[in-house]
Amino acid sequence: VTNNNLPILNKTQKEVYESFFNQTLRLSQGTSSISPDSNSLTCFGNQLYLIPPDSPDLAGLRVLRWGWMLGTIKSDRFIPSPGLASGLARDDVQKVIEFPVGDPGLTSYMRGSPITYPGDDNNKKTWLLVNVEGFSLGWGKYSQGKIKSHFPKWLR
Repeated sequence: VTNNNLPILNKTQKEVYESFFNQTLRLSQGTSSISPDSNSLTCFGNQLYLIPPDSPDLAGLRVLRWGWMLGTIKSDRFIPSPGLASGLARDDVQKVIEFPVGDPGLTSYMRGSPITYPGDDNNKKTWLLVNVEGFSLGWGKYSQGKIKSHFPKWLR
């Protein structure tokens, strides 16, 4: 039984997510299911989820996790979740910073401290995927020569 009673994204939510997707991700085999045009995306409150395709009707049940939480929509911006980062490969994202194990920059990132990083555009704020020897660790937000850590506080 497929759940047809899921709320669909409203126009604003779709535009905010579409902007993030186009500026941060690449349309690939790994991201096709989470593209803004996917019928499996839904918002509960301000949280965006990818719902499994054959989800049963959950009406009347208390549900803790609706599916894969992709991120949070806050007014006109999308904040990607750590779970989204862990589900993406290097080729799925436009900008990636790669750290070797033991790098002091990685330690700073995991503590939540900003990292100095010479980017190509000092005026544009962009999300980038933080990798450790090829494995996705989390998100960073680049702005004015620094990467702000978005590593979850509960993992620091």
